[in-house]
Amino acid sequence: MSDPVAPPAATPWGDPILDTAPGIFFMFDAEGRLARWNQPYLVAFGLSERDLAGYHALTPVPPDQLEKARLAMAEVLAGGQFTMELDLIVADGTRRTFYGTGVPVEHDGRRHVASLAVDITERKQAEAQLRRSHEILACVSRLLGLYVDDSDGNTVFEAALDDILRLTGSQYGYIAEWRQTAEGPCLQSLAISGFATTDPDLARADGFYMSNLENLATAAVTSRAPVLANDPARDSRG
Repeated sequence: MSDPVAPPAATPWGDPILDTAPGIFFMFDAEGRLARWNQPYLVAFGLSERDLAGYHALTPVPPDQLEKARLAMAEVLAGGQFTMELDLIVADGTRRTFYGTGVPVEHDGRRHVASLAVDITERKQAEAQLRRSHEILACVSRLLGLYVDDSDGNTVFEAALDDILRLTGSQYGYIAEWRQTAEGPCLQSLAISGFATTDPDLARADGFYMSNLENLATAAVTSRAPVLANDPARDSRG
């Protein structure tokens, strides 16, 4: 009969058992001083044991999330607990989203916060992409419904423009058709937002016509590329 195998010994810098936790584990006191942690925690934030001298548990928290983190910390120190999502700045300087819990633990006669968190950044991105795909499919379905319902062109294009502006977070825009006229090429608007004119050369019964194609409004169409303008009022494209 062999002797029982002793469990791995804990060290001041971590614990082999804690290293098997499914995420980053860290425990800190009311002043934010770390008392325990696991190896994934060090790897996530690019730390060595030497770095932890004077290291505050909230150091990886970006400024816009500090208040949220402090409130959660105070809740646990008062005997409660938290479950929440929180962004943290990791070793490569990028911002990652973690889902974690925090519970009160008595250690060395003092109350500490023990927290375990997992990186859910990829899952959040996948969920956002899925929501985006659903939004686009819903828009396309709505437009196809208008089309098969024999709605007039203006109704379809105006609905399409509303959806495009909403999906892109834009305030203004237009949908236009490239036309070749006796006077030369022009754009005939099929739907347009945030624009009004009394110029009879622009406003016609069948829509707005833009014959001057050398301007900021038409640059994306004529160049077939994204157009950036930091100061539209002084832009050379007009």
